[in-house]
Amino acid sequence: LESSMATAISGLTSLEQVGTTYVNARHAIRSIAFLKANRLRRPDLVLTFGLPLVDAKGAGLSQAESYSAHEEVYLAALDLDDAPLAKRCIEVLAGRFPGSFRVRTLQAMAQEAGGRFNEALSAYNAILEDDPANTLVMKRRVAVLESMGNTTAAAQALVEYLALYSSDGDAWLQLGKIYLVDSQYRKAAFCYEELLLLAPTNHVFHTKYADILYTLGGPDVKTARKYYAHSLNICPQNNARALYGLMMCCQAMASAGPARSKDKD
Repeated sequence: LESSMATAISGLTSLEQVGTTYVNARHAIRSIAFLKANRLRRPDLVLTFGLPLVDAKGAGLSQAESYSAHEEVYLAALDLDDAPLAKRCIEVLAGRFPGSFRVRTLQAMAQEAGGRFNEALSAYNAILEDDPANTLVMKRRVAVLESMGNTTAAAQALVEYLALYSSDGDAWLQLGKIYLVDSQYRKAAFCYEELLLLAPTNHVFHTKYADILYTLGGPDVKTARKYYAHSLNICPQNNARALYGLMMCCQAMASAGPARSKDKD
């Protein structure tokens, strides 16, 4: 996790050094692909590299590359609230792929970005009726429900999504956060148990799971102590949160009475 983050930060630094200058179409496509692959949400850089591709109307690009550039610039325009640019890009895509699930999704994302959540939700629901396993739309629907403040419906939508895609760690993490906000600690603990199965060497997940168990209290404090200790075994440096949690667990167990303090586990 740390090495991949360091790689992404290093790559982003390199991009920023050349980000004000358009080199050529190949360079621009590679740069946009890098941003996307590393989940670096930098719409300003996407426009730096993507606008010349859009303005060139696909000159020197394959059709697939041209339409991909239009889509990335469209999404960046939504992030930057550039409605005219977004309109120009979606018109090109809708003209080439009228009525496609992808275009309908992109149009719904514009409604979502504009705060028209009911319209976006209706659009996403309509797409899911025709394509029930559309992962992007299922996730966008969750985002809309959260934006509307309907965390109960958002959690249910995530449960339905995870019933189909149980190996999606991001979805488990999001569901766990929703349950924590709603003080549903048992359900949140289950989400982090799934995350630990997916990423057993992630010390942050061990620490967060221990936090939840410590919050539950009672016999769960003993288990929380084990997970704090394991987090420290995985990451002994710069892990003050786990160390403090371990100390609090030991203190809580010692103050609980002689029977608890004599626990050898």
